[in-house]
Amino acid sequence: MEREICLRCGGEMLYIGQEKLQLGQYGLLTGAWSNLFSGALAVDIYCCKDCKKLEFYAVEPPEELRRALSLKALLQGEYKPLAPFIGANYARRNRVMGRAALVAGNLRDASLLPLLQKVAESEASPAREHAAWATQRIMAGDREARPEG
Repeated sequence: MEREICLRCGGEMLYIGQEKLQLGQYGLLTGAWSNLFSGALAVDIYCCKDCKKLEFYAVEPPEELRRALSLKALLQGEYKPLAPFIGANYARRNRVMGRAALVAGNLRDASLLPLLQKVAESEASPAREHAAWATQRIMAGDREARPEG
């Protein structure tokens, strides 16, 4: 497992435990008030026996990320909530909608067919092609369908 090998030196990683890292930041005018409202992120902590490097792994995704990854919202073009997690260069409308369409097709979620059909009819490439493929895959139930290109 990736957590058991040090990324720096290849040594053995030891599980230290689980802690919560405080989110927020100290502001010149606001002081530590931001920390009170930001919450904490639960992480598993590992330490390398050889080089003492620490690695932190999130225990569960933040609620904001869960909401941002809603396939229905993504297929409707609501991509901006993803930007803090994946960066503005990756959070582009057609890129995100195309990826969401691929996920919907692989999940074969028939409840998303109306949204996929709308994307396939109105959006630019690659979202249009991916939505068409997903629609075809869901309707046909074909496990071997592949996107073209």
